[in-house]
Amino acid sequence: MKNSTPSKGELIRGYNRFSKSWYATDKDIERSTIMVGEYYPEGGTAGEVSVEWETIKDKKVPVLTAYDDSWKTLSKFGDLIKAMAGWDNKNISEAQFARLLDRTGFIDLTQYKQKLNPGKQPRVVLPIKNKGLKK
Repeated sequence: MKNSTPSKGELIRGYNRFSKSWYATDKDIERSTIMVGEYYPEGGTAGEVSVEWETIKDKKVPVLTAYDDSWKTLSKFGDLIKAMAGWDNKNISEAQFARLLDRTGFIDLTQYKQKLNPGKQPRVVLPIKNKGLKK
């Protein structure tokens, strides 16, 4: 699958790297998380799963989490699961997993920089209504 912009109404197979986003917290950086899912072009998700890296015996170990409201979405990721199987018990890193996602056609939706749209949010200047002190 090619990484491209989908047509209107088509779901986007994408991912977000929380530890690399502009809004990342110390916790996000310490415990890396990548959310993988199907996203609507106008915002929101049809379902997503997470891969988090926990420290076990001084090693970063990936853990896949899929709540039951995302199982249908997970069932559509057979190509990803097959690619993940090639890394069985090898402790894939966050960067390696992101490259694996790229190779399987997922689009990186991570907000690396804060988006500012000053043109869409007009500045409102309120008139000064200071009439002095009331007596």
